[in-house]
Amino acid sequence: MVSVWAKRAEISTPIIAILVTVAALAVTGIAVAWMVKVGTSAAKQGVLSITGTAILTYDPNDGSYHLTFTIRNIGNQPAKLLAVQIASSPPIKLNSTNTSVDGESSLIIPTDSSSHIVHIVVPETSIPTPSSEVVQVILHTDQGSITFSAYYG
Repeated sequence: MVSVWAKRAEISTPIIAILVTVAALAVTGIAVAWMVKVGTSAAKQGVLSITGTAILTYDPNDGSYHLTFTIRNIGNQPAKLLAVQIASSPPIKLNSTNTSVDGESSLIIPTDSSSHIVHIVVPETSIPTPSSEVVQVILHTDQGSITFSAYYG
């Protein structure tokens, strides 16, 4: 009689297989939902690319440096220009008075496949005097930072 009760209290192998399968499907569903959430939020960003040659010039008439470069945003979010570092300078905050995009006072690089000309005016006291023909530039945006070289001349 004892062996009959022992047999009835056990969970059968097919029931265990069903429980393991349901648990595995639940964990897989949670993992897929997390990946979709993270993937879609990570895909919404600006992707900036410097095209052409960046140029840094000095204008003795107004005592300022002029940084001009061409940039593309091939991402799916507009990028806002925040600051620039030229040579070993601290970050120089950009605003609509010292920055223009395509000839207009703007800090936004729109999302499209065309290139946009950015012109930044920096007072000569904000950066060290360049000592070579090639100067390192770091452009800070709300979508990240991008490093490139500019020719000084």
